[in-house]
Amino acid sequence: MQVKWYSGYKGEEKPATFTVNGAEQIIRKVISEELVEDSLTGKRKRIFKVKTDKGIYKLIYNGSVWTVNFSK
Repeated sequence: MQVKWYSGYKGEEKPATFTVNGAEQIIRKVISEELVEDSLTGKRKRIFKVKTDKGIYKLIYNGSVWTVNFSK
């Protein structure tokens, strides 16, 4: 999975597109953004709920790897 970011004056601010299995999805709207910390490990994840023309997805970034889930 590959994610391209919109970068403003703060750097990587929000995802603009993501590609899964060769199909690029343009993010039309970022619905929500969360920073979640695991209480046991202290590791943080950024979770974006985004809207594309194909539906709503959750993009999860653990600092090195992106995952995507279809959301309802």
